[in-house]
Amino acid sequence: MSSGNDEDFTSLPEDRPLAPLPLGETAREAIALLLGNAGDIARLALVPVLVGFALSAAVMSLDLGPAVRFFAMGVNLYLLIWFATAVFRLLLLGPGPELARPIPNWRPAEGRVALRGLGVIGITMLITLPATLFFATLGGGIGAEGPQPGIWMLGPLLVAGIATLGLSFTLPAAAVGQGYGFKRAWRESKGALAQLFALFAVLVLPVDLTIALVDLLLLQLQLATDLVIPRAAVGTAANYLSVALASTVLGLAFAKRTGWQRPGGSPPAVV
Repeated sequence: MSSGNDEDFTSLPEDRPLAPLPLGETAREAIALLLGNAGDIARLALVPVLVGFALSAAVMSLDLGPAVRFFAMGVNLYLLIWFATAVFRLLLLGPGPELARPIPNWRPAEGRVALRGLGVIGITMLITLPATLFFATLGGGIGAEGPQPGIWMLGPLLVAGIATLGLSFTLPAAAVGQGYGFKRAWRESKGALAQLFALFAVLVLPVDLTIALVDLLLLQLQLATDLVIPRAAVGTAANYLSVALASTVLGLAFAKRTGWQRPGGSPPAVV
C-alpha cells in the first residue's frame, strides 16, 4: 500500500493480504529504527520535554491549586499526543515539516490520534468491566468488603491487554490518514496479537518498569531532601523515551503487518 500525507483507508478492500509479524526480526528492526532515528526523535521531543519539565517542577515544588494541576496535566497530555503523532509520521511518512519547526501545534492528525486513543480506552474499559466481575466471581475475589486482590486479577489484565493491542493499529493509522476504524484494526491485528503482546513485553515493559523503579528512588530522594528537580527532569525525559519506544514498536508492527510504505515506495527505515 502506498501512502500520502492524508491516506484514505476507506478506499481499501475489506480483506487484504496481511504479512506475518516475526518476533525476533521485528524486535531487532524496532531497536534499529529507534536508534537510527534517535536524532530526529530527540529534536521532536526537545520543546515538549522542556515545557513538561517546567510544569512538573512547578507542580511538585509549589503549593498550587487543583485548577493549575489540572491545566498542567492537560498541557502534558497535549504534548505527549503531539509527540507520539510526530513519531508515527516520521517513521511512516519520512521526515516532514515537524522536523524543520518542531513546535507542538494541533492539526487534524493529532485530533484523530486523540479521538482514537479515547476510543481505545473506552472500548477496553467496557470490555474489561464484565471480565473483572467474571474472574472475581470465578476466583473468589469478591468478599464482604468488596473485590479482594488475588491471582484472579491476571484475567482482567489479560483481557484489557488483548483489547488494547487488538485496537492499537488505529493510532499509527490515524496519524497518517483517516477512515481506519476499530473494526479494521481488530481484523488486521488479531492474527498477530501474540507477537504484538510479546513485542511490548520484551521491549516496552522492561523500560517502563525501570522508569517506575527510578521514579520511586527519586521520590524517596525528594521526600528526604525536598529536591524536586531530579525527579521532574528524569521523569519527564523518561516519559518521552517510553512514548518514543512504544510508538516505534507499534508503528513498525502496523507497517510490517499491513504492508505500509512511505511515499516513494519504501518501508519505514533508518534515516
